Order: sequence, then structure tokens, then C-alpha cells
Amino acid sequence: MTNQILRDIHPLVQQAWEAGFNLIIQDGDLIALDPLPLVSDQEIIVREGMLYNLKLRIEQKKQEVLVYLRSLEQVKVLIHSKKLSDKVWIVGTEALLKRIPEGEVGYLPAEVYRIKQAKFPDEILQKMHLTKKILGGSILHIQRVAKGKGEHS
Repeated sequence: MTNQILRDIHPLVQQAWEAGFNLIIQDGDLIALDPLPLVSDQEIIVREGMLYNLKLRIEQKKQEVLVYLRSLEQVKVLIHSKKLSDKVWIVGTEALLKRIPEGEVGYLPAEVYRIKQAKFPDEILQKMHLTKKILGGSILHIQRVAKGKGEHS
């Protein structure tokens, strides 16, 4: 079942993850969250529009998406990442993230999305991974600093 879930991602769940949204089941209901900090009015309008459209489409297929997300509640896959030179857990839910063995690191689909979008070199990814390994938690936002900003002569 795990292989099938990983191979056949529900299209609406995939779209949510690819846009950086988190889908959670809370008290039997489906909630779409946008954990990205929004800094401009334009960003807020765009993200709210994306979330509104996604919620409408999910509402139409709510039972199907709920069944899919419930199936993810048990997805916990251990991989060896060549880029990170370490083993990492890919997990389907926040609850599973909290049950990763001590000293090991897990990533949610939305975190993988944010990391992939940042397009950092392997050295930076390894530093971020080490920080997460030491401090724990989830990656909420990644912002690249424009070259030249923050540099002192």
C-alpha cells in the first residue's frame, strides 16, 4: 500500500504540496493551511486566491481526499539522501514527524517542496539539514538573499 500511495499521489494533494500548502485532518475535517509568511499585499492576494480555488476543488472531492490523507497517516519512508549524505525520513503527517527516532530527521512533503524550490547548492542543503537535526522542528519558509545584500566590504 505504501508504494502505491507514493506512486499515485492524489492530484489535489499533490497540487497543495507543490504550492507549499499543508493539508491536515483535524477533528474529522480537512483543513488547508498556508504556512508561508507573506510579506506583500500582492503575495497575500495571490496565495489567498490559490488557497480559495484549492479549497473549492478539494471540497468537491472531500471524501476522496480525506481517505487519501488518512492513508498517509502511516507513511513513513526512510531514504538515504546522496545530497545530504545522511538518512532521512519522509513522512505524511506532523504526528509522524514527532515520532521519528531520536537523533534522526524527518521531512514533510511541504518541506521537501520548499527545499526544492530554493535550489540551494548541496553544501547549503547539508547545513540546513544539520541545523534541523540539532534543533528539530519544521521548515516553514526559505528566502534566498539577493547577492550583495547583507555583505559588508
